[in-house]
Amino acid sequence: MMAAGEGIPAIWEWSATGDDMRAPHTGADTSGNRIVVYSHCLDGSSGGSHLNGDLDIILTSNADIILLQDTRWLPHQAASAVSRLSQEWSSQGLWTKYWPGAQPRNCRHGVFVAVRAPWHNRVLRDIQDQRDWGRFGGVIIQGASGSVAFVSLYAPTFSDHAADVTWQCAQIQKLKLNMTPWDLCRHDLRVLVLQLQAEGIVCVIAGDTNTTWDLGARLHEPAPATMKHIELWRKWADDLQFENVMRLRQHDPTVTFTRTNTSNDMDAIIMPKSLSSACLQRAGVLSSPSAHRPPSDSEHWPVVAEFTFEAILGMDGETLKSRTAVMGHRSPV
Repeated sequence: MMAAGEGIPAIWEWSATGDDMRAPHTGADTSGNRIVVYSHCLDGSSGGSHLNGDLDIILTSNADIILLQDTRWLPHQAASAVSRLSQEWSSQGLWTKYWPGAQPRNCRHGVFVAVRAPWHNRVLRDIQDQRDWGRFGGVIIQGASGSVAFVSLYAPTFSDHAADVTWQCAQIQKLKLNMTPWDLCRHDLRVLVLQLQAEGIVCVIAGDTNTTWDLGARLHEPAPATMKHIELWRKWADDLQFENVMRLRQHDPTVTFTRTNTSNDMDAIIMPKSLSSACLQRAGVLSSPSAHRPPSDSEHWPVVAEFTFEAILGMDGETLKSRTAVMGHRSPV
């Protein structure tokens, strides 16, 4: 396997269909309302010796909003990550926040958000898991006529024996709730989305959902229990009128996670269907130029979406200017 950070610069594959074209990245768009969102489940890889490699890839993406999941960072590692990003980006401005979760260390996964200039000046407030479990955390970007929330999500592992699930089950029992960790996660996310909508705030959720959105991305047919899990997440999304950006861009099934004899698209960016035609410009994944696997030691591919929020955020005296993002040919998965 290629070591994290080798083969940089990494490249975006936005799509082979539709009008998602390929072009080199030109840096942050400081004149308009286009936002490139980068989401990556680090799979705990940067909790070891691979932190700098993961950060190299993040910096190469040159995205505006960085949403990370399953970092498993200790306090000094979180500080090191922020320091590295600040060294590269703080001359223009940077806002960051990390939510490790209050559970014991062996049960923590954690989520992280970074916002680059000029958007760091538009941070209205942060969003956190109301139970302080570090399942999700996010940021609200305020514009002249509206706001958009970007939420980084690490949904509970789909396994009864996973440490995070076992710990959450014990907490749920203490709360005397007749719910599974996945039921409770969907419930809490739904409450969050509806609260934001009541404030007139659009919500975009990105991260490791630990489910499948397009069965075509799977290597094998799901077992009955897995299929039920998938159907419950699909119902949750349908009830909120949310959809995976890959499907909204009419992409073929896109694998975002691989493990021995397994593949799916659990890493996803989901958003309101009603806004896709006006706001969603492109969507894709990040890979190395030649490897048939993710660009870091994580088993997850980084996913990306480019949005234009003129209709929501308002122009605020600015002139829209077209921007491009890092793209290129991605090896098959």
